[in-house]
Amino acid sequence: HRIGRTGRAGRTGDAILFATPREKGMLRAIERATRQPIEEMQLPSVDAVNDTRITKFMSRISDALDAGGTEFYRDLLQRLEGEKNVPAIDIAAALAKLLQGDAPFLLTPPVRGAREERAPHQRNDRNDRGERPARFEPRFERGPRREDDRGPRPPRPEGDFGNSDGGFERAPRRDIAPRGAPEAGMETFRIEVGHVHGVKPGNIVGAIANEAGLESRFIGRIDIHDDFSVLDLPAEMPSDLLSHLKKVWVSGQQLQMRKVEPGEDLTPSARPPFKPKFGQGKPRGPGGPRSGPGGNDRPPRRDGFKPRGPRNF
Repeated sequence: HRIGRTGRAGRTGDAILFATPREKGMLRAIERATRQPIEEMQLPSVDAVNDTRITKFMSRISDALDAGGTEFYRDLLQRLEGEKNVPAIDIAAALAKLLQGDAPFLLTPPVRGAREERAPHQRNDRNDRGERPARFEPRFERGPRREDDRGPRPPRPEGDFGNSDGGFERAPRRDIAPRGAPEAGMETFRIEVGHVHGVKPGNIVGAIANEAGLESRFIGRIDIHDDFSVLDLPAEMPSDLLSHLKKVWVSGQQLQMRKVEPGEDLTPSARPPFKPKFGQGKPRGPGGPRSGPGGNDRPPRRDGFKPRGPRNF
C-alpha cells in the first residue's frame, strides 16, 4: 500500500520494502509480474548514519545564519555571557542540547559477540570449524527380534469394540463443565450446529462477528455439543439482528439462534449404541431366486400385455 503511494500524483521517491528470508519467493513472483527488478539495499553502517546526522545539523545552523534575523538572540546571549561569565561556545552547546532533547544525537554501535559482521552472500569455509560428526549414528545394536520374546497377548475386553447384542459402543463423551449463569450483561443462546457438523469455536466466532458487526471480545463462553452449541452474547440484542443470525450458515447448518430460557436443560440427550446392519433375512443360495421387488415371484399383471399403438410425431 505504501509503496503504491510513493509515485502517486507525480511525486517521486524510493520505496523501501522489508522482507523476511522466507518471502524471497514472493519477491521473485512480483518481479515476474511487474517485469521490474527489485534491488536489495545495503543497510548503512552506524558511522554512516552518524555522519549524515552531523552534516544535516551543521547545514541547519548555516542556513539559519544565512537567513539573518538573529540580532535579538545575539543580544540575549551577550547579556548571558556577561552575567554568568560563560564562554559563548558553551552557551551554543547548551542551546544545541535543548534543541535535541533527551534523544541521543548519535547512534551507538551494537555490541557484537564472537560472531562478526560479514558481507551478504558470504559464507565461512566449513573446514575452519572442523569436521562435523555424523548425524545419524546408531545408539545401540539391536539383534533380530524373536517372536518368543513377546509374552502372550492379554485377552481383549468384550466392551472395547462390541457388546453382547452385536452393536458398537460410542466413544466416551467428552465431559463439559456444568454451565452456570452467564456473566453480568450477557445472555445464553443456543445454535443448531455441533461436533457432528465439524464446527470449531473459530467458525462460530467468525460468523457472528462478521454478520452482527460484533467484536470477538464481546463473545463469551462457547460450549460445543454433538448436534448443538451454546454461547454467551451481550444482553438485549435487537430482535432484527437475532432474526438475521437465525439464517446464518455455519458448517453447512443454519444457526437457528434462540435465547436459552432460565432453567432449560442443556444436557445432550443420550443416543442408543450404533448397530451395523450386515444383512438381514435368510441367505440366498448361488443362482437362487430373489424375493421381494425385482424377484421372480412377482404376481402376474392383471390385464396382460397390450401392444402400444402408433406414435404421432
